[in-house]
Amino acid sequence: MNRRILARLIVDIIILLFSYFFALFLRFDFVIPEKQMYLVLYNLPFIIVPSLLVFYFSGIYKTIWKYADIREYINIVFACMLSVFFSFLYSTIFARGIPRSIYPIVLILASMLMIAVRLSSLPKKNSNSTSKRKRIMIVGAGEAGVLVLKEIRSLSSGGKVICFIDDDPAKINRIINGIEVVGDRNTIGENVNKYGIEEIIIALPSIKIDEKRNIIEKASETGKKVRIVPGVYESITDKIENSDIREVNIEDLLCRETIEMDQVAVRDFVSDKVVLVTGAGGSIGSELVRQLSYFPMKKIILFDIYENSIHALQNELKRTRKKVDFSIVIDSVRDKNRVERIFKKYKPDVVFHAAAHKHVPLMEYNVSSAILNNVIGTYNVASLAAKYNAERFVLISTDKAVNPTNVMGATKRLCELIVSGLNNYGSCEFVSVRFGNVLGSNGSVIPIFKEQIKRGGPVTITHRDVKRYFMSIKEAAQLVLQAGAIAEGGEIFILDMGEQIKIMDLAKNLITLCGKKVGKDIKIVEIGLRPGEKMFEEILINEKDSKTKYEKIYIEERENISLEYVENTIEKVKKAVDTLSNDDLVYFLVELVSSYEPNRENM
Repeated sequence: MNRRILARLIVDIIILLFSYFFALFLRFDFVIPEKQMYLVLYNLPFIIVPSLLVFYFSGIYKTIWKYADIREYINIVFACMLSVFFSFLYSTIFARGIPRSIYPIVLILASMLMIAVRLSSLPKKNSNSTSKRKRIMIVGAGEAGVLVLKEIRSLSSGGKVICFIDDDPAKINRIINGIEVVGDRNTIGENVNKYGIEEIIIALPSIKIDEKRNIIEKASETGKKVRIVPGVYESITDKIENSDIREVNIEDLLCRETIEMDQVAVRDFVSDKVVLVTGAGGSIGSELVRQLSYFPMKKIILFDIYENSIHALQNELKRTRKKVDFSIVIDSVRDKNRVERIFKKYKPDVVFHAAAHKHVPLMEYNVSSAILNNVIGTYNVASLAAKYNAERFVLISTDKAVNPTNVMGATKRLCELIVSGLNNYGSCEFVSVRFGNVLGSNGSVIPIFKEQIKRGGPVTITHRDVKRYFMSIKEAAQLVLQAGAIAEGGEIFILDMGEQIKIMDLAKNLITLCGKKVGKDIKIVEIGLRPGEKMFEEILINEKDSKTKYEKIYIEERENISLEYVENTIEKVKKAVDTLSNDDLVYFLVELVSSYEPNRENM
């Protein structure tokens, strides 16, 4: 028993003694008969010792009172009740002269004094600093909400929780840990104004995506800062720390219900293998590396031409995944001889080819670069995977390869055809995985919008009716790994992207999340479609596509592409990029990709 507990115990015994004698004074009108005094003093050890044991084993000395809530104080009352009960039992059997009427007084007085002592020992808060603390509303009065409340109370500068919001009618107008539940989600705006709320924390980690989206929208409409407790906390710990509560981001509004990755299938796919990831510094490439790093690979090779992003990824892996054996190669997929050195040296078993030029308008003006990097680069890596007997090659493709209207989409469609053709050569299994836009990827619409909002606007969109498919980077990478794990060779896997989202709605949501008002603080301006851009992306999944055992992964009807077609196409491409102009290269791509219909009106 340490000194702190011993000191508390002594104080509590003094309180208990005082309570007994004060109760006797009250019982006998402040003049205790000598006989009664002697009886109490004689039996005092038999009353105090059981009380000591009750107090100690009730756990009231394990509590850190700075963080205590109502349950800890109820525990004190319960300990006092148990102590008084044993005293009453003892006196009934062995000391019948002690008046029974004193015991209710002892219980009330001892409980009040023990609680008062603990409250008085709490650190005093500066009234000036308290008045300046942020006024906080917590949405969700369940376990997560209470944990958030306790964490905020434990921080001297953590703000002041003013009220709870909860949709459960049984909780409305009730007090939880001293804080009132003032209404449901539909009253968020009203109560923000009523109570002068400055920050809203959404503590509903298990709520469905659609409901979470609705609550975030209502909270964001108030213009106040909105933070959220992520869903992962509850599977890891029963405590929420301030650092766990993050700001709401656009992914919270757009993402779908997540499906758990088949860890066993992916583990069998990459375990004890050498894995090569090209374009490893990009959005998808780097997330693939992060996901792969959790599996017991023999080695992973990070290949990219852009050194800054690879350097950042290297530092991240060294910090967070220290046991991962990785090597870095800074080079270009265009140079087949240099890529071959990598295959000779490391002999990769699995290749994820994510290296590509992806920006649609830029590629309309740089057709030869798009062809060299996307088509020739893919052929270089894929043909070497076949030559050096890799087990599997996975091409990262795009929804823009479906009935392409731009150079980037046409080159990626050509990549799919090349990869399908190479599946007929050697033992390597070649597959493509096709999906749409990923949220927050480098150079995508969300970072651009954020930068425009930061500058004060306007936010520029091409057209108010433009729609796009979106998926989180993490989900896309997981589904790519999942597809790679079940591949047999020759497939084009299609990831279910859900419904298309209006870019106008995306812009409005992002402005609101940043605490601004659309039209008043930040304007949205239409600038017209860019070269090669569609109003809507093609439907990725149709009735001809077959389902896999995984809900969000489909397989497109297989195409019979010969190796001869691949070799002839590559020869034509190599000659064309050396001799043809940008415009002529576009028509050349039309000849190679029958579904390509160029849209270059806005150039």
